[in-house]
Amino acid sequence: MHADQTKVIIESEIFDSEHYLDQVKNCEFDLASEDIDRRDIESVINHYVNVGDAHRLSPSKLFDTHYYYEINRDVAESDMSALFHFLEYGWRELRNPHPLFNTQFATDQITSKSINPLVFYMQSPPGTIDPHPLVDENYVLHQFREIGIDVENVLISFLELNRDDINPSQAFDTRRYMTAYPDLRQASRTLNALYHYVRYGEKENRWIFDESASLVGIEEQMNRINHIEPNVVPLHTDLYDLPFSYSKTASNGLKPMLRQINALFAEPKPGIIYFVSDIDSQDIISTLEKLLDAQISSDTNAQPRIIITDCHSTQITDHVRRTFDVTAINIDKIADSVDTLHLDAVLRLLAMALATSQCQTIIFLNSRVGWDLCKHYGAVLSRHTQLHGFAAPYDHDQYGRRSGYAWTHLRDCLPFLASVIVDSVIMAQRLSEDLRLTGEEQEKFVTFQQLASSTRSQRRLTEDDVPTICTQPVDFVP
Repeated sequence: MHADQTKVIIESEIFDSEHYLDQVKNCEFDLASEDIDRRDIESVINHYVNVGDAHRLSPSKLFDTHYYYEINRDVAESDMSALFHFLEYGWRELRNPHPLFNTQFATDQITSKSINPLVFYMQSPPGTIDPHPLVDENYVLHQFREIGIDVENVLISFLELNRDDINPSQAFDTRRYMTAYPDLRQASRTLNALYHYVRYGEKENRWIFDESASLVGIEEQMNRINHIEPNVVPLHTDLYDLPFSYSKTASNGLKPMLRQINALFAEPKPGIIYFVSDIDSQDIISTLEKLLDAQISSDTNAQPRIIITDCHSTQITDHVRRTFDVTAINIDKIADSVDTLHLDAVLRLLAMALATSQCQTIIFLNSRVGWDLCKHYGAVLSRHTQLHGFAAPYDHDQYGRRSGYAWTHLRDCLPFLASVIVDSVIMAQRLSEDLRLTGEEQEKFVTFQQLASSTRSQRRLTEDDVPTICTQPVDFVP
């Protein structure tokens, strides 16, 4: 049986004797290396089949024995070495020989389905196929040539050289991954960033960093916003070092979010934007209905935009569609992108888009993204846009402690808000006491007033109209 394995492995021509013997030499166990005739490939492979495989030594730089057994527990129970199993059965079953060699991905790039993709890859010129979705061979080759390095196999050279300035593709920034997780560098100076992410990092929910795809189409806007507010993007900052490009993958993270943002703030620019979480809250539904009713009634051509940032229900969406002419209201859901991306990335992208679009008015209802946006970027947004927040009655957690954005965010957001909308004078007075507001801050509180259709203005709403048309100032009782 073992003689048959040796024959199959010899015929594959992917066994690397030098690589294997280096492992034998450095192994902490006595592997009877004196029995190996180093000049005879058959002798070396026999040693691998009979001794080395059991100690998880790798027969090739692109065959990781330990990894193969780890993800294929059934193979360990057979009487076959890992490499023999892969050559005879594993590749046909689309098992991966190495974390950075995806058998399915490689097979899809080969015309003949009867060829072992690893054998084909190792015998083909560099750039023929890509071994993994995060490895772009021609892109890596270009980087190698720029620094004067010629390679016979791109993936092997990428792993052996292990340079921070060589990225496997535009979807993975090596240096930024290692910088973001200093524990990796401390653990091992020779650790390859991409190898770590594919084998361990993704399961640990670590982020990967887009090298440039995350900046496509927005670099000009980032330059513009530099001159608006240094706190959004500090001057002289390398755009490729900005933390807003956190994503698990470029394809399912930032790109859809960028497309949504481009659509949200395309012409015609929205006059009033509502940030809402789509949950079943009568307070929020009632507040939103009153605001929309006043806006649409005062301007039949108004195009209010509701941005739903959290939750995946349809409570508010369904209510708005039942109550209003849906052609007059734009409803956009970004909850999927919010779930996928790091919150810092979402806030930074939205702040950039809002600041450059300079919409008239933004109203924050029960949206965590909206209130965080006001808290972190209210200074720059309030320069060109009036910001208003709805302070809903307190929520309480299971221990009876107060919660909700009126309690957690309002104190920090007040300097940037033109008004704070409350549903009653009692709520305004309670907030004033709890947050210890000054007289100037109290003046920002307004409550709803009932408006008759005959008294509504027939002109277009401006940023000054939301607190005056829809609400009335709170008269605090001394």
